[in-house]
Amino acid sequence: YENSLKSIFQFEDFLKKHFDIVFVDNSIESLEKFPTIKKIIPDYVKVITKVFNNYGRKTKTGGVFEHWILSKELWKNYDFLIHFEARQILKDKSFFENFISEPVSTFTWGNKERNGLIFGNFKNRDPNFKIKLYNRFNTRFGTFFNDFYTGMFSVKISEFYSFVNNFDLNSVLIIKKREGKKSLEKIMMCFAYDELEEFKLVKEIGIVRYISNSSIDNV
Repeated sequence: YENSLKSIFQFEDFLKKHFDIVFVDNSIESLEKFPTIKKIIPDYVKVITKVFNNYGRKTKTGGVFEHWILSKELWKNYDFLIHFEARQILKDKSFFENFISEPVSTFTWGNKERNGLIFGNFKNRDPNFKIKLYNRFNTRFGTFFNDFYTGMFSVKISEFYSFVNNFDLNSVLIIKKREGKKSLEKIMMCFAYDELEEFKLVKEIGIVRYISNSSIDNV
């Protein structure tokens, strides 16, 4: 966690020039009990902390949505949100530089080793993005099963705020027969396809990703 934060602020001069930075943690009441973390975060960074993790205790997806809900009254005033989870290392600032050049909702694939990966810009419900091929559900059927990586992405606020505001948190606890439980990665892929006016898929986002099974990927 600390190393992840340090990797962000190694690019502090660049980031604060182009972005407003917000630190959000919905698992603690205050940073005062975590002095090593507090020391890493510059004074100009907006900090939002509160124990608001009821669904997060049961599922990662619920915890991330509660994180967004906790901070939504702040980020709703912007045009875009860049989400970065402190469970990875930022290698370079290429994602941010590309976003400045082309402000658009931007994602990468969750599994970059699968067949059928496509990249580029897509419109809402774009026929070139064959979502059925990647499977809307968590059941891992088909050669092309995939979803979106959610450790870092950019998203347009006008569509994302409504999506978060109306999301049914109870839905992340339901396990449906033949569909499985909703994962954040699948939810975001379907949201991008169904709701975003435009989104972009890129090959690299300039991070070292830490996976739950302790393997490490470059993304």
